[in-house]
Amino acid sequence: MLKLPFMPYFMIISIQGLTVFLSPFYGKVTQTHFGVTIGSMLSFFLVSLTCEKYILTARTHA
Repeated sequence: MLKLPFMPYFMIISIQGLTVFLSPFYGKVTQTHFGVTIGSMLSFFLVSLTCEKYILTARTHA
C-alpha cells in the first residue's frame, strides 16, 4: 500500500473527476442511469474506505 499523506485528497478529487467524466459514457453504454449509479456508489465506497484508512493510520501514529 502507498503511504503518502496527500493520497486521500488526491483520490477524492480524481475519483470525483472520473465519475463526472465517465457518467455520460456509462449512460450511453447502458442506455439508462444504471451505470452512473454504480459509478457513483463505487466512487463513494472507495472515498469512504480511503478516508477511514487514513484516519485510522493518523490515529495510530498520533
